[in-house]
Amino acid sequence: MDEQSHVIGIITVGYNRVDSISRLLNRLNDCDYPHGDVPLVISLDNCGKTDVLDFAEAYRWRHGKKTVIHQPQRLGLKRHILKCGSYIEAYGWDAAIVLEDDVYTAACFYEYARQAVIAYRDDDRIAGISLYALTQNQTVQYPFSPALSQYDAYFMQYAQSLGQVWMRRQWKAFESWYSENSETFTECGGVPFNVCRWPETSWLKYHIRYCVENDKYFVYPYNSLTTNFGDVGSHTTRRNSFLQTALQQKAKAAYNFPRWGCCDVNYDAWCENTGLVFDGIDPSQVCIDIYGGKRNYQNRRYWLTSLPKPYRIVKSFGMELLPPDMNVLCNLPGDAIFLYDTAEADTPPEVPDRDVFMWGYYNRLMYPDPAIRKLADGINKEIRRERRKLLRNPKELFKKIASRLR
Repeated sequence: MDEQSHVIGIITVGYNRVDSISRLLNRLNDCDYPHGDVPLVISLDNCGKTDVLDFAEAYRWRHGKKTVIHQPQRLGLKRHILKCGSYIEAYGWDAAIVLEDDVYTAACFYEYARQAVIAYRDDDRIAGISLYALTQNQTVQYPFSPALSQYDAYFMQYAQSLGQVWMRRQWKAFESWYSENSETFTECGGVPFNVCRWPETSWLKYHIRYCVENDKYFVYPYNSLTTNFGDVGSHTTRRNSFLQTALQQKAKAAYNFPRWGCCDVNYDAWCENTGLVFDGIDPSQVCIDIYGGKRNYQNRRYWLTSLPKPYRIVKSFGMELLPPDMNVLCNLPGDAIFLYDTAEADTPPEVPDRDVFMWGYYNRLMYPDPAIRKLADGINKEIRRERRKLLRNPKELFKKIASRLR
């Protein structure tokens, strides 16, 4: 397959949201496709109504051949998405760009995807290519940003559903694994706890588990090529902007993609930087857990975390640089991130107002000292108990703060 002959199709996935699928399809017509015709499949699950199907059939795709596939019976989200993967082989494509109907694309998304497929089509360590730039660590409900490098992308052991590229060979390998592991979802130590609790209608948690169990990665962009409207649907009860992110405006003539083993910016499924090392300590004996979501589930001797724990502190770091792993990479002194030796018990460090501090740090807010003192008595427990709700509804958090400052 040379650079001119490969075929990358687009699959749009819909169910019962005509406004969502029309928004996406109208956007796709306005995007850039500089290398010729692009095949489009509009795959619709059966919702018992005809409005979405009527729109899809009437829609005019200006950039190549359009195919509408309407399932005769409802499959459900998981089975429908997985069926979409079979279109790669059925249509003889080399890769497919998969877009659920609440996704929205940058005008240059296709050129990025095309270059990324060329870069990774023969790399079996890569399970897929994300078009979405991750901005949230959903395990701990804090914002996420990766350490920067000279490249336009980095690696993470976390599959993506907010705009992704599946390459034929890599997808077939996942399909083979899934056929043997689809009966029940077995918890895997490297899969975040919140992912394991996702409902059985989730196909994504299987793809994440596949990456973890087989040591495979997704390629993530620093600048997002897709965003998400958070429309009400199978997994969302009310519309929200939680997953919205800034879109790249123009394509680069040549993206600089890292090769596996040549880039130090690699993250695991917990959004933790696996490239952090410490002199004289075997990396396999260190749990990297700056966000505090892993709980050192592997019981490694050394534990790098922002949580106060009853062990001897080997070294400590501040938490002022962004992203948080930069404080360790730059060896910034302080008392916010601790490298513990769990083989030696000790008094846990005092970390007053940790939850308030962490919320302010990750959201880049400044709290005046008098406010901190007034909030410290009780709001830590309230924030910890209601963190998910408060982060999704900041007005409630501000009400709590205001009530304590009166």
